[in-house]
Amino acid sequence: MFMFSHSHTCLNSCICPSSCSGQASNSYKLPYSFTGTGHVVLNGAFYYNRAFSRDIIRYDLRHRYVAAWTTLHDALLEEHVLRTNTDVQFAVDESGLWLMYPALDMEGFHQEVILLVHLRHRDLQPIKSFRTGLRRGRYGNSFLVCGVLYAVNSMEHRYANVTYAFDTHTLTHTVPSLAFTNLHLHTSQLAYCPLDKKLYAWDNAHQMTYDVVFAY
Repeated sequence: MFMFSHSHTCLNSCICPSSCSGQASNSYKLPYSFTGTGHVVLNGAFYYNRAFSRDIIRYDLRHRYVAAWTTLHDALLEEHVLRTNTDVQFAVDESGLWLMYPALDMEGFHQEVILLVHLRHRDLQPIKSFRTGLRRGRYGNSFLVCGVLYAVNSMEHRYANVTYAFDTHTLTHTVPSLAFTNLHLHTSQLAYCPLDKKLYAWDNAHQMTYDVVFAY
């Protein structure tokens, strides 16, 4: 996991911290900086949103170069230099690489929506896009498991809830009302790891793990 809010450097330990000691094994000098915590590692590449831009980048960790680059022309992002929140967020699940970002809903009432896009991991081109029921600033964190997007209603209340789910297979929206605890009162990063079926969180300088129980 990478916790930096604004950096040109990424420290690579592994995609799932439980499978390693937690010590960084490599340091990489990125050609472009990033902000926030919406980046991921997948198949030996670091995926991130270039700071203060609509550009997303695939950085090859083995050969240390930018292997793919594309621009989110429809993204609605804050352009001022003080932006440090994670408007563009990558995720990884059993089906591969995903991206979430705010955009204008051109097929509806021209309102802002959160898009969920399944990406080809090699060239960052979209496979399929989905309009979710989420709105920017109205939820705390989100994570993706088996093609289902979940959102937690708060990142700072100790006793929060998973109050939204969107299933990309059935295109249905539900309210699961699952309990979620922000033990240290500020969960700035939450991500699912398909390798060991756990959620990993960065909660006020504490690395946390949550077991995911599949009820089927």
